[in-house]
This record gives sequence, C-alpha cells and structure tokens, in this order.
Amino acid sequence: MQSAALLEKEVSDLRAENEKKKQKRTRSTRTIVHEGDLLVQDVRELRSEPFEAQVARINNYHR
Repeated sequence: MQSAALLEKEVSDLRAENEKKKQKRTRSTRTIVHEGDLLVQDVRELRSEPFEAQVARINNYHR
C-alpha cells in the first residue's frame, strides 16, 4: 500500500515538473514582431524583460 502511494506521489511530482518545463519551452519560443531597426542594446533589454513588457515597449518604440 505504501509503495503505491509513493509511486502516485512520484508520478504526480514528475507530471508537475514536466508541465512546468513545457510551459517554459512555450514561453521561450515567442517571437518579437517589430517593424524597423532595433539596436543591440534594445534587444538585450527586451530579452531581460517579461513578455508583456516587451510588447508594450515595442508598441511605444515608434511613438
């Protein structure tokens, strides 16, 4: 009985970890759509920001 409970817990933990990694892969494949040129420094700053902040920054870039 204990063995089954431990296996269930392990499977649950592995599934949670797998889902977390899957979400991370999905986030990292998003592309930045931008018309015009970006400086290398701009790209470095964008990569260090959360995705939503990147979109806002790009949208304000031409204003």
